[in-house]
Amino acid sequence: MAKFRGICASGSLTGALEKFAPGVKGKLSPDSVKLGFRRDNYEIKYDLADGYFRIFDLKKNQSVDIDGKLPKNGYLNGQEAKDAAQQQTHFNNTDQK
Repeated sequence: MAKFRGICASGSLTGALEKFAPGVKGKLSPDSVKLGFRRDNYEIKYDLADGYFRIFDLKKNQSVDIDGKLPKNGYLNGQEAKDAAQQQTHFNNTDQK
């Protein structure tokens, strides 16, 4: 993920948690690299090593943007579409100092 750090969107992990998983305590992954927060239809995964997070809609089975909407890829295909979606669904945590 480090290679995408400059092209990812930015967002507040605290704000995302308040919106999608209020009051949920995070669970550390078995490899101690990610912290997961799950409530109702959403799961937020925060990468402790790289400082980014993403929001996953469990009903749609897809990562979503900071507003909970599916990413828009326009007329892109293949790797370009994947890169565009990742830029919209991976967020550098602005809460970090």
